[in-house]
Amino acid sequence: MGTETIWQMVSRWLRRQTGARVLRAANRQVELLRRDMQVLLGPDSRPPARVCLGLRRFLISRRPAVAGRLIAALAFSEIVVILDRAVVSAAVSPAPSQTTSASTESGLPPAILQGPMMLAALALLAAVIAASVVVFAAPVVAFVVVWRGSASTPWRSGRWVTRYRLVYNAALTIHACTAASTASADDQPQRLREVARRLAVTSRLIARSYRDAGSVRWPSHRRKALRRHTGLVIAKLRLVESRLDTDCDAALRELAATLIAVCDRYVHGRVGALLDEEALAGLEPVRDWEWLRLVAALLACTGAAVGASFLPIPDAGQPYVIGGAAAAAFTLAYTDQPARALELWDRIGRTGA
Repeated sequence: MGTETIWQMVSRWLRRQTGARVLRAANRQVELLRRDMQVLLGPDSRPPARVCLGLRRFLISRRPAVAGRLIAALAFSEIVVILDRAVVSAAVSPAPSQTTSASTESGLPPAILQGPMMLAALALLAAVIAASVVVFAAPVVAFVVVWRGSASTPWRSGRWVTRYRLVYNAALTIHACTAASTASADDQPQRLREVARRLAVTSRLIARSYRDAGSVRWPSHRRKALRRHTGLVIAKLRLVESRLDTDCDAALRELAATLIAVCDRYVHGRVGALLDEEALAGLEPVRDWEWLRLVAALLACTGAAVGASFLPIPDAGQPYVIGGAAAAAFTLAYTDQPARALELWDRIGRTGA
């Protein structure tokens, strides 16, 4: 009894210390956002309270959500290994003997029944193929849904990470704007590239903001108007970004103010009015190519998992290799990691020169 009580006390202390550390990191990020706004928009500027709350919720829930993604990758790899073994065993199963085929040929039904039986056999074959596609595609789709996140999940950490990742990335973009505004003439081009990269990630999250908010069900007529509105908001951000080459300081201040306004309305549930109609007048909505990136990521994830299953690896290590390959391929295809890798390679090349 005493050992159990001591263990409970130790585990409670560890949870308290971990939670306090995460909360301190979240408060530092909120304070950093406040300083960035004061540098860009004036000493009296402060981020809205709901934006700060959303930023804290994202940072508190980020680690549990990453753990859930890793668990989903391992579960996906286990299912892939089971299906791979089932397919291989079915492919190498012995063919029926000639005696069986001869007896089957001698016992053919009359000609009047061969047509309906052929149709029934074709229907059964189509059902088997459809079931196979569902069985193979369901784990991949489930893995992608868990990895991308869903605002309707009953898991609170996954729901918060999905709902408030726009706020977090907007805060990172504002910090990049502050770094570019205070940088020297030699460092400013590199800082402006960082602003463009961060803004591209934030724009993709704005394009799916009505889905991440979780207030609109999937087969809804409201999605068309929301899709057009988010396209107009992205067009506005691109218009402001284009002014970085003519009036850099004013464009950085306008970017920060626009992103804060978007986040404030987003956390209040106004996903159809992220910006006023007057600010969007005369703009054409940017087309969303998110589905194309998702298909490419899905193909890369599936191909990496299938390719890893053919490697000469012991059975005990196959789930980890398959899950790691699928997660790495999906990350490279669906996130900005390739751009960051190219940016790092460019920096190494310039340093070596």
